[in-house]
Amino acid sequence: MHPYSFLGQLQALLILAPMCVLIGQGIVGLIFWFLDRKHDAMVAQIEQAALVAIAYREVRRV
Repeated sequence: MHPYSFLGQLQALLILAPMCVLIGQGIVGLIFWFLDRKHDAMVAQIEQAALVAIAYREVRRV
């Protein structure tokens, strides 16, 4: 016979399952936050390069 009762195992499952879900959501959220920051930095760099190209073209035009 297993030392833990069925109700004890069920109670542990009801406590551990939501904790695992919340921890998983936190990890996924952190990954997406990091990727979003990386994407924003890349977009800003592209925008800056475009502005430099436009300014260079305007200077050469004069």
